[in-house]
Amino acid sequence: MKSPLAALFASPCAVLVRSTLATGLLAMSARAQASLEWSATQPDNSGDEFTQMLAVGPDGSVYLAQAIPGNTPNNLDVRLVKHTDAGAFAWLAEWDTYGFNDAVTAMLTAPNGELFVAGYDRRETAIGHINHDATLRKFSPGGTQQWFAASQGVGGTAVSFRALARLSNGAVIGAGSKGAGGHLARFSNSGALEWQRTLTGGGFGGTWVTDVALLPDDSIVACGQRGSSFNGALTLWRYDAAGNELWRSTLDELVPQQSHGASLCITPSGRIAVGGRRLVSPSANDMALAQFDPADGALDWKLYVSANSGPSGMDEIRKVAAAPDGVIWCAGRRFDTQSDMDTVILRVDGGGALLSLETWAGGATSFDQPQALHIGSAGQAWVSVMGGVGNRDIAVLQFDSAGELVSEDVFDLGGDDIGVVAAAGPGERLTIAGSTNASGDYDAFALRIDLGAAPSTYCTPKLNSLGCAPRLSFNGAPSASATSGFDVVCANMRNRKSGLWIYSLTGPDAAPFQGGYLCTAAPRRRTPATTSGGAASGDDCSGMHVLDFNAFAHGQLGGAPAPELLSPGTSVHTQVWARDPGAVGNSALSAGLRFETAP
Repeated sequence: MKSPLAALFASPCAVLVRSTLATGLLAMSARAQASLEWSATQPDNSGDEFTQMLAVGPDGSVYLAQAIPGNTPNNLDVRLVKHTDAGAFAWLAEWDTYGFNDAVTAMLTAPNGELFVAGYDRRETAIGHINHDATLRKFSPGGTQQWFAASQGVGGTAVSFRALARLSNGAVIGAGSKGAGGHLARFSNSGALEWQRTLTGGGFGGTWVTDVALLPDDSIVACGQRGSSFNGALTLWRYDAAGNELWRSTLDELVPQQSHGASLCITPSGRIAVGGRRLVSPSANDMALAQFDPADGALDWKLYVSANSGPSGMDEIRKVAAAPDGVIWCAGRRFDTQSDMDTVILRVDGGGALLSLETWAGGATSFDQPQALHIGSAGQAWVSVMGGVGNRDIAVLQFDSAGELVSEDVFDLGGDDIGVVAAAGPGERLTIAGSTNASGDYDAFALRIDLGAAPSTYCTPKLNSLGCAPRLSFNGAPSASATSGFDVVCANMRNRKSGLWIYSLTGPDAAPFQGGYLCTAAPRRRTPATTSGGAASGDDCSGMHVLDFNAFAHGQLGGAPAPELLSPGTSVHTQVWARDPGAVGNSALSAGLRFETAP
């Protein structure tokens, strides 16, 4: 009589092959795992239009904010365009707030599909004062402007929002600058200005806020720069939802250097990581990363990474994001004497140790710099890059969970393609927006990039008997021809326990089994058993099941691998089953990992 586990497996089954048409795709190498789903442009004969901001709705719809020539000379107005999830044009709105220059500086979509648009609008008074207001508009998904609000500059002051965040009650926080100070403002869901705060400095260099996020209690954390004796220092602020400052933490304020924070993220442990740069001298600048305790702003650790000794202002971390395993990913840029500027990807663990540093010089001769950083479901990082000068292209890079570059795709629309902003959307897809002169003058564009050919996770893991959830990731790339180089990894497992990988060539499933789910469709197959390793004594979740699927497919690890694993385009769904005494069925079950074999 077969055991419940043995009954899962069957004889070899047919191949499932999926092909994707990637129109307009120029791949820099065979390592291509992103494809163009659709592109959209808005040709306009009125002059150049440049994309300023992008937002993606919960349904996958795309919002583009563009600067367009105004009705009066030398003034710019705003055009807001919506595309559906399929790329079809939905609606547009245009505005000229005060009859002078208008710009969009931040956008935010709510879970119900509502859109918030922050502006930086010039306003002149009757006595000739030139002010700039930080404005905020709310739109319905159908394109109706529901309200307009402003935090006004007075006496020749400029006010702007660089980032937005939304509280649990629907109120919106705008973060940016006011004159030489930082600025925070809260607007109700109906558009009332509830409070605003000016964040002052303590010396030279000015104070401003560049990024903002919310903690679970709706308190506000914001990063940027605060004026200091040495022209400004990287600073993190925390305010409660009522606008009261809880604490302020400044990094190396008394050290003779200038620094600022450009991006922040909340780690799985609840700490706050801030990335940016420091400038020690005109020819020495470093990437900077620091982590803070949310309770009181105490510094956990700091890390300065020196990439070169090039011109000032070049080296910096521009985006940070935290992976589920606690690793902090950073996308930045560094000066290169050969190509002027390269993209740099760093991985740092929760204790501040540098795990990896990867430089991507690209195919252009100069100025490759990251625009966005997105953590994928299988532990990888996606980075969108604007590369080149005069004839720029858009690159999408994928780094595995160990920080190694595993795929790179370049998209060329036929002109100078300026990819300005990018945002992740539902269904393992990335949207990139910018401007291109492929048709003559510059027109705004949006690209929807399908990341589905890359490894991704799905289904629900079963909590083990110690309360840990298995965590899937990968290193390397699946290949039908390579005899090694694609590790599938399941971490957070019971230590010193045996297990195996179940896999299917017929798709996913979510069938209840032993207190968890079978995430692979029948007929199912199995690999040889593996041992989780981990701590030599005691019981914990330090175990990890690792299998090189390329080596297994070529018969190097034993077992009876399916012949279809050696066919490019085969779609594989796999998960770990392992022993877990004390759990339902005395077993552990991970979520599912899907991948597609490349040539």
